[in-house]
Amino acid sequence: MRTVTFETQVHDGIIQIPARYSNFDTQNIEVILISKRVSRVDTAKSASKLGNLARGILRKYKNPALISKEKFAWEMAAKDKHAHR
Repeated sequence: MRTVTFETQVHDGIIQIPARYSNFDTQNIEVILISKRVSRVDTAKSASKLGNLARGILRKYKNPALISKEKFAWEMAAKDKHAHR
């Protein structure tokens, strides 16, 4: 068994394996993916990438008036859905 570690980026769902590892037996490979966190420095360098993060995308839907109702949201939704019974 041989373990290899390398860093790469995903492009359209495809991960390129470096050419130096092309001699592996292609039938017996196990792949483990580890997603690294985006550092604050990287985020500061490219503010446009913030839009790709969930927190950036959902930011425009934030409604401070509803924060106080969060604890009872499921209870209220169930009452609204099943009130006719």
